Amino acid sequence: MAAPFTSDVIDTLYADLVAAMSAPVSNKYQRPACKIAQKVGEEAVEVVIEAVKNDKEKLADESADLLYQLIALWAARGLDPEQVYLHLEERCQAVRMEVAQSGQRLAPRQTWVSSFYGVAARP
Repeated sequence: MAAPFTSDVIDTLYADLVAAMSAPVSNKYQRPACKIAQKVGEEAVEVVIEAVKNDKEKLADESADLLYQLIALWAARGLDPEQVYLHLEERCQAVRMEVAQSGQRLAPRQTWVSSFYGVAARP
């Protein structure tokens, strides 16, 4: 069984990238933010291509590359993942509200703990 994904993965990668970018010795992680942003764009195009081809394995791989570069861009610009999580939570709330208003039944909010152990999370 694959390890469950949590925001800890993003937080850990972010912290590791911040550390690598601020290392006293020059390394491949010390790229200008504009170069990282360009790489985000390239990876986004690759995600679109694999989505259109419907190749789920390659889509997953390219999505991971995109997320990696996006997290690197956050680190280069000093954007804490928590700020992004707040915006994602707003979007989550908006979707849940629309679904509820449509009369559809909402599934309980899932966390890796609830999906891993088969128990519902608190709303």
